[in-house]
Amino acid sequence: MGLFNDGVFRLRRTRWSRLSCDRYAAIDSRVLVGLSVLALIGAGLWLMQPDATPVRDVVVAKQENAVAQETPSVPEGWVTQGGVARPGTDVVSVKDESREPSLIENPPKVPHGFSPAVEPDSNANTKAVFAALKDRSKPSRFSSFVPSEPFDAKAYAENPQAYLDTVEPARVFAPAEPAEGVNPIRAADKRYFRVVQGESVRLSVVADAGAPVTFTSQALGFFDNLLTSQTVLADDKGIATANFTAGEGTIDLVQILAAGPINSGQIAFSVNVALPAR
Repeated sequence: MGLFNDGVFRLRRTRWSRLSCDRYAAIDSRVLVGLSVLALIGAGLWLMQPDATPVRDVVVAKQENAVAQETPSVPEGWVTQGGVARPGTDVVSVKDESREPSLIENPPKVPHGFSPAVEPDSNANTKAVFAALKDRSKPSRFSSFVPSEPFDAKAYAENPQAYLDTVEPARVFAPAEPAEGVNPIRAADKRYFRVVQGESVRLSVVADAGAPVTFTSQALGFFDNLLTSQTVLADDKGIATANFTAGEGTIDLVQILAAGPINSGQIAFSVNVALPAR
């Protein structure tokens, strides 16, 4: 009985399995046929439509339409600058002679960062500098990057003027070494100035009476010798003074150092130079 029942069960399972496969096969066939029909319909509709416009042509057409749009009306008295409407009072015509000329239209005679020309025979200092420039034998006389010659106290005592007539910008980097009996240099007055290009200021320090003191500008301008460096003598009270002029080409912050071979230390001055009103 058990064997009979097992056989019946296997027979029924086999019959239902075959029926299920046939059913699914029929369904798959209908689906494939439906999809094929839809594909044919879609292809036919696509063929019946006119040629599609490329995306590039669409973008170009939109740009042309934007350009072709009518420009918004500008109120009376207004002007258009860079595609933006602005009141006419905000814009000044370059032909308006009543306005102040700009630096582009009326540049300075001497560009910023350059010094005015100096005649070689203007004074003893300029003669010494131009002589050194000519033979290139003593670069310390025209460059602050070259160390100055060692100070000769004996030669200076015999002929102080010879030391003053020689320009060596780097003297400000060679003050006397601090030691007993060596007085440090001191500022005699203020060290910070604001001037307009073309104006002058007096720079003063306190040193030993009769001692030489060199003033050197690090950013153009000139002293009474028409150069960026000058050595002067301290008076009987020990006051050494140099007149600095913010000449043409000099602008913004100018750093000036003062030092001497008899006194120790340095004094730094700052001169802020503004352009004159135009």
